Amino acid sequence: MRITTADIASITGGKLFGRGDIMISHLITDSRNISLTGPDTLFIAIRGDRNDGHEYISGLIQRGVRSFLVTEAPAEPDSGDYGESAFIVTDDSVKALQDIALFSRDNYPGGMIAVTGSAGKTIVKEWLAEVISHFSSVDRSPRSYNSQTGVPLSLTRIDKGSRYAVIEAGISRPGEMARLARIIRPETGIFTNIGDAHQENFSSMEEKCREKSLLFRSCRLIVVCAGHELVNRVLLSDKLMEGKNIFRWSISREIKGDIYIIPEREDDNGIWCSVLWKRRSYELNIPFRDRASVENAMAVVAASAALGFDPERVAGIVKGLSPVAMRMEKRKGINNCVVIGDYYNSDPGSLTIALDHLRIQPYDKKSLIVSDLLQSGREPGELAKEIVRQCERAGVSRIICVGEALGSARDHFPAGTMFFTDSRSLVSWFRPHYFRDEAILIKGARIFGFEEVSRLLEQQVHTTRLEINLARVLENLNYYRSLLKPGTRVMAMIKAFAYGAGPGDMADWLNHNGIDFLTVAYTDEGVDLRRAGVNGRIVVMSPDPGSFRVLPEFSLEPELYSLQMIQLFLDEAARNALADYPVHLKLDTGMHRLGVEEKELQMVAELLVNNRNVKLASVFSHLGSADRPDHDHLTLMQAASFQRMTQLLQEKVGYGFLSHLLNSAGIERFPQFQYDMVRIGIGLYTDRDGGDPVTEPVVRFRSEVTQVKRVSATEGIGYGFTDAAQHDRTIAVVPVGYADGLPRMLGEGMGMVAVAGVRVPLTGRICMDMCMIDVTGMEVAPGDEVEIFGNTISLKEMAANCDTIPHEILTGIPPRVKRVFYY
Repeated sequence: MRITTADIASITGGKLFGRGDIMISHLITDSRNISLTGPDTLFIAIRGDRNDGHEYISGLIQRGVRSFLVTEAPAEPDSGDYGESAFIVTDDSVKALQDIALFSRDNYPGGMIAVTGSAGKTIVKEWLAEVISHFSSVDRSPRSYNSQTGVPLSLTRIDKGSRYAVIEAGISRPGEMARLARIIRPETGIFTNIGDAHQENFSSMEEKCREKSLLFRSCRLIVVCAGHELVNRVLLSDKLMEGKNIFRWSISREIKGDIYIIPEREDDNGIWCSVLWKRRSYELNIPFRDRASVENAMAVVAASAALGFDPERVAGIVKGLSPVAMRMEKRKGINNCVVIGDYYNSDPGSLTIALDHLRIQPYDKKSLIVSDLLQSGREPGELAKEIVRQCERAGVSRIICVGEALGSARDHFPAGTMFFTDSRSLVSWFRPHYFRDEAILIKGARIFGFEEVSRLLEQQVHTTRLEINLARVLENLNYYRSLLKPGTRVMAMIKAFAYGAGPGDMADWLNHNGIDFLTVAYTDEGVDLRRAGVNGRIVVMSPDPGSFRVLPEFSLEPELYSLQMIQLFLDEAARNALADYPVHLKLDTGMHRLGVEEKELQMVAELLVNNRNVKLASVFSHLGSADRPDHDHLTLMQAASFQRMTQLLQEKVGYGFLSHLLNSAGIERFPQFQYDMVRIGIGLYTDRDGGDPVTEPVVRFRSEVTQVKRVSATEGIGYGFTDAAQHDRTIAVVPVGYADGLPRMLGEGMGMVAVAGVRVPLTGRICMDMCMIDVTGMEVAPGDEVEIFGNTISLKEMAANCDTIPHEILTGIPPRVKRVFYY
């Protein structure tokens, strides 16, 4: 998009203050979107329930942003003196954003496809774009950009040269779809399904279905499952749908459809179907077995047929589809590198997102390994210029190109760029010493097989891994934030290796998403974070007095929990001539662990009141049973004690400080005690009770089968030759043992793991580095994935089987198990 600030004021009906000739190429609503901040960026300040975008304007100006769409007039509006900036004042910034998107939509000449439904929107959108890319140029909305702000942002970023655009639209309450339909105006619509999601804001399922169907009133073609009775009834009863081509796909000959996709059999390769279309029959292999993925793939096949793409060729593409969840993965690399892998789609829009993630990595040196972007449909020279421009924004210092198209445009790349015809030639050239102390993004199309390149760059090759879904961590963070009063700060606990998740990467992610404080248990943990490039305020909960001298060197803030400790740190602060160094005081309100007791407060106050070397940053305590309703009387007693003690301290020291009492459970159950700040720990890393059961888990512990054996009846397994059976068995060996965090007590049939979604028992004793599982009756081979906990067996279930808590299971998984972060 290329448009001036004066044009935007005209489109939105806003009043312009300052320059009207600034050329705008990018719109952002999130001030953290650092890869798109610059003089050609327009920041749209949105005032929400928990955040006000206007508060971030000054910081964005410092980062080079000059143009702002706001609902508050800038100071001294009559002076006309705004330097190099432009402010566009409107009554409603969200509607103004949608007006800009409507302008962009009016100027898009390609075919617009919209996807909605209660579930599967993002997956159907991604897979359909993948299929279309093999026939024509296509663009799509990024990630799950399906909201009142996400959809218009998507529309402004659509490549005008693409033949098709696929946009997903989601709603949570009545009235929202009409606003999205106005700006999307699709010619083709796909209705995935109707379910319980967001039902709380609708009087009935039918009302929600009718609201979603408003998206399709501009469509000529609508694709829907013939078996979704409510969806079909709503579409047929809408007079504005008369004359439209409602294209139905059916999984049974008993339900009439335009195309039949009939499941015939299931094996290790997924579901095999017969496709009946225009009196011809085709075989289709859907490489998944779970119901949701199979239904989403069928919707893609049906939509592809309705759009006129060759069904036999589509079947070949569908066979190679990958799960959408594993879009962007982050791993530790060789020579102190970090490797970000995103090789499942290939278009400039997804490159922008991936480079945004690359830019926030705390490395001075950044490299991009990129393949031909097959979904762009652009001329190679034009595409090369776009890649170079995006790399400059992201601070990329080295580009490695893979593919003939990029190679043909080498003159447009900077000096030092390397070119390879395919990934095989890159692997043959590979020099480990060439990559050191840098962040490396691997980005490109799946057909280039970048997995091997990624393996060469990874530091750990142990197949056992703990996968952390950063999107789910963010969902948990936002859930707890939604329970807070405006202005309440958040402290995130990343002690004990971030509850096993990996502290450095987790700290970067939490900082990027606006955490106020990070908290570790020991000084060494804080030092490691600083050395890894983590910024922001870090509190050390249990600093050893011997480490006090290190704290100021690394800007670490100590928790002080006794009179002796306070005096020792005051002495250290005086020796180093510290001034107002922030410290955090812990109070014992009844839990009887660490903390200053009420009878000691007078002496504490006397030590702090006139001290100029340190200053109380916060005062806090910890609840012992916030998660137990039968202990609420104890929680209330602790809260009363905390209120009394903090009030006394406030009076004695004579200045303000932050107060915080609530942990994850307390935030949910005791909103009256939020004070100035709350602390979130295990709540970030585990799945909430009552959450969506189909949602990906926050963490998944996985490994692979290394060997399969046939064991005769009466023969035992492993050490002690235990677990003999009266029948022949098939046993699989898995390289995860108690040294990897698999509790030894789960052996000999006491615990389960999952293979292809099927629970199987652990057999024999769990060894240090491996375990054995009974897969009798299953087709299992070396390399098959094994889930210790995740989708099939939850972390909480595994903890319950061990008579412990999820904290212990997570923190017991050692660093030798590879952490894979993905978004």
